[in-house]
Amino acid sequence: MSYYPLLLNAISIEKIWGGRNLEKLFAKNLPPNQLIGETWEAWEGCEIANGNYAGQQLERVVERDPVGFLGTRDKRFPLLFKFIDAQKDLSVQVHPDDRAAQKLENYPFGKTEAWYILAAEPNAHLFVGFQRDTTSAQIRAAIANQSLVDLLQPVPVQRGDVVFVPAG
Repeated sequence: MSYYPLLLNAISIEKIWGGRNLEKLFAKNLPPNQLIGETWEAWEGCEIANGNYAGQQLERVVERDPVGFLGTRDKRFPLLFKFIDAQKDLSVQVHPDDRAAQKLENYPFGKTEAWYILAAEPNAHLFVGFQRDTTSAQIRAAIANQSLVDLLQPVPVQRGDVVFVPAG
C-alpha cells in the first residue's frame, strides 16, 4: 500500500461546558445551536477526506496494514488530537498508565496528555493533580461535600504554554 498525507474530517463533540470559540478562532463549521466543547481532529474514528482512502475511517486503513502505516503490529491508532473550548470547569480526569488501562478498561494505551494553549482568557488555569498527598477517603469526602476543587492543583496558563500530564 502507498500512503500520503491524510486530511481528516474533524468530529464535533457537544459538551455542557463547551462554547462557540472554535468557530471564531479556527473558522470551524460547527453544528448550529450546540455548545461544542471539543473537535476531534485526528482520531481513529475520523473519516479520511482526500485521496484513495477518502470516505474511509482511519482505523479501517490502519487495520489493513498496521506495520506499514504505524510501524507496529498494533492495529490501534494511538493518538487523539483535539481542540477544546472549555467555558466552564471540565470533569476530573484519571490518567492510567498502559497497564492500568489494559486491566481496568481493556484499552491498550494509557492516557498521557500534552496541552498546548492556543488561546486563554485572563486568569485561565488547568487543574493538574492534587496540591498535596491525598487519600481516597479525603477525595470521597471532598466529592460528597462538593469541595474537591479545593484539593486540586491549579496551574495558570496563557497562550503559548505547554502542560505535559504523564500517564499514571
